[in-house]
Amino acid sequence: MKALIAMIERSLALAPTTSRLISSGHVTRMVTAIFLLALGLIFITRGVTEPERLALTVVLGICFFAYGGFGLLQALRLRKNGDCS
Repeated sequence: MKALIAMIERSLALAPTTSRLISSGHVTRMVTAIFLLALGLIFITRGVTEPERLALTVVLGICFFAYGGFGLLQALRLRKNGDCS
């Protein structure tokens, strides 16, 4: 019984840290999504403006941009629903 009480007390002591980690996870998701969107735009722009017009660069850019948009929508949806705050 003492072990159970000690485990509950440790859990209560860690609650503020857990909340802070969950909140920082939201920021990390948002920053990652924005980074992927920017990276996608860079690849698309580079692929279109280069004289050789590298199709692979444009395709990679579209993939990065699409995944970044998906990540941003997920992060916003989770934040709106309160799943991560």
